[in-house]
Amino acid sequence: MAIPTKADGDLAAIDDLHSVIMVRLRNFRHAGANRSSSSVTSALRDYRDKIVEFINETADQVHQDR
Repeated sequence: MAIPTKADGDLAAIDDLHSVIMVRLRNFRHAGANRSSSSVTSALRDYRDKIVEFINETADQVHQDR
């Protein structure tokens, strides 16, 4: 079994954020009059930022390996 890398941890964090978004979307759907999108949009920003960070770090590693 391979030793988990930082990239594996980053991908797991991205997956966790995806789960958070799905739960918040379900809650948003059933919230009725108390509905507020701020919790969902906040989670989406975190998700987007983590993905961009992962892509940038991966791209930098590829350039360093050349």
